[in-house]
Amino acid sequence: MNPRPQKHILPKNPSAVKGFAFALAAMVLVSINIILIKQALGAFNIFIFSAIWTGSGAVAALVTVLSTNGPKLLLPPQKRIGLVVLIGIINGASMLSMCAGMVYLDPSLSALLLRFMPVVMFLFGAVFLKEKLHPRELLPISLMLVGGCICVAGRWEYVGTGVALVLLSGILAGLIMSLAKVAVNKGCHPNTIILYRSNIGALIIFAAAAAFGKIDFHSTPKLWVLTLVSGFIGAFLGDFLSFRSFRYWNLTSYSIVRMADPFFVVLIALLIFGTFPETKELIGGTGIIAGGLWLVILARK
Repeated sequence: MNPRPQKHILPKNPSAVKGFAFALAAMVLVSINIILIKQALGAFNIFIFSAIWTGSGAVAALVTVLSTNGPKLLLPPQKRIGLVVLIGIINGASMLSMCAGMVYLDPSLSALLLRFMPVVMFLFGAVFLKEKLHPRELLPISLMLVGGCICVAGRWEYVGTGVALVLLSGILAGLIMSLAKVAVNKGCHPNTIILYRSNIGALIIFAAAAAFGKIDFHSTPKLWVLTLVSGFIGAFLGDFLSFRSFRYWNLTSYSIVRMADPFFVVLIALLIFGTFPETKELIGGTGIIAGGLWLVILARK
């Protein structure tokens, strides 16, 4: 009698191991960055903070492309120019929404709300990539929605604006990741995607700041450094690792790893600030994460 094959939680294929490692590193850095953003938000107005944050990632992306690949990656494949430009435009809107929303929310709740990204990825796959969306997948989505309602129950008056803006940012970020996966599959180098994503996003945010008369760079040196470091991690390094993961791993497996973001955010906030989520937030957050994991596990089947 042949022994039953063992099922491993962690990937065993060398390529999958690389994908897992890149996704795990991205998860840790993005979790840390949510805390940094919350600390640095008071440095400037929302427009300028978002522009500097995204711009620091743009500079890092440009230096990386020129130093590692030379000028050959400065332009994406001709057929993919429209796609990477669209990613950059959406990135500008996503960053503005996230920063504006986080003014009203604590980091842990922001991280939980951003876990709705897999829902966007699945809907994107169903609508644009012709992937089949099964009725059974509506159950985990419903669980995530119920969890979100529990998180904000009784305090919508105070956090409603922030919740709406961060959810919008999460939806746009999920769309960006889906489009980036398509671009990578179509032969566009991850460094090129990051370069255009950050530069176009920064230009759009600067243009919005000028249009609304929000050009004001006055702040303390400490907050300048904090903003630039946060931008380097969030607008460049986190995406650099995520897009690298896409070259070796599928989108659903990547999403499973990223579901752990809120746990790291809560742990960091507890260690640094001594803060811990409220009971409602823990219960609702459990629903969001459980629903998200359920959703991506169904997709893998």
